[in-house]
Amino acid sequence: MKKYQGITTKTDKNNNTQIMVRFMFEGKHYPIKNFTKLYGCKTKAQASKKLDEIKVMISKGQNPFIKSENNLDEIFRKKVERKRASGEWVEHTISNYELFYDIELKKHIGHKKLNKITKEDLIKITEGKEYVQKKGVWKNRLKQILNPIFKDAIKAGLIYVNPCDVLENFEVKESERVVEKIVDEDILHISQELYKAVKLYLSNEL
Repeated sequence: MKKYQGITTKTDKNNNTQIMVRFMFEGKHYPIKNFTKLYGCKTKAQASKKLDEIKVMISKGQNPFIKSENNLDEIFRKKVERKRASGEWVEHTISNYELFYDIELKKHIGHKKLNKITKEDLIKITEGKEYVQKKGVWKNRLKQILNPIFKDAIKAGLIYVNPCDVLENFEVKESERVVEKIVDEDILHISQELYKAVKLYLSNEL
């Protein structure tokens, strides 16, 4: 039996060596994959080691070849566009979520991939002085935004735990609900103006 069965090399048009892998696992044949482009493998040995990792993932019910967004920022922006296109989120909901994301999350964890975001990251955000001083409606938004994202990632086999599980739900006082009712008719306008102001602030133009 060949040492690296199913692992071959080919030379591309730029005269670079590409490691190609074709394999069968648990009764399923997988189409040939370029492990140099996918995982940066430069030798058959590296590709063989990566293939072992992939088989472990498959045995756990995960899809190792699923294409995922690079970081939280990209995932969040794409989710907003999907929700807008489907009509599931109305514009004032989108404005509120984008406002919260840009103020509380983007700077701290927007650049991170989901599997690199930890419960410690979220605790650090929620323990910040300015965050703590804000009302429950605002503070609960972190879980409203992140919880579904992490749950979807778990279902897709991209992560194993939901960092949001360590966070509490904040009590929303009656006075906060009254304020929400009072401004309800004009909330879209208010949210849009706040969002514009935050974008200017973040770009140092305000």
